[in-house]
Amino acid sequence: MRSVQKDFEKIGDEGCYFLSMHYAAEKLTAHYIDPYEIYLKAIALHYMGDDCYVTDPAALMQLMTSAKWSVSKELKSYQPTPGEIEILRFERVEATKTWAHFVIGDSCGSVEYDPYGSSATVRSGALVSKRIFRRIK
Repeated sequence: MRSVQKDFEKIGDEGCYFLSMHYAAEKLTAHYIDPYEIYLKAIALHYMGDDCYVTDPAALMQLMTSAKWSVSKELKSYQPTPGEIEILRFERVEATKTWAHFVIGDSCGSVEYDPYGSSATVRSGALVSKRIFRRIK
């Protein structure tokens, strides 16, 4: 039996990429998308593990938006073109651990949305790469 509370804890602790994609999907569709419903469907379809590790971001975005997508990992210097969704990956290195966090970029070098609110990894870390989503026509 699934534990909703434990699932929500996993989503909160490890789901920054998933939640960034969710934010972008809601913004694109202008509709509420139940994140827990998508979490459960994505796990069942093997688009994501129950630890929120996204294995198929294009399929997950399609699940949320009904549109087809391609996704690429780009250098931090990549400049998105109009219509592309930019998800930024930040890293913060400590003595024994490297923390990573995904947020939505505004295509101008700043953070538009941080699923954590105000992540220490974004504040004290560095941008290391970008995930760029492009709608397939």
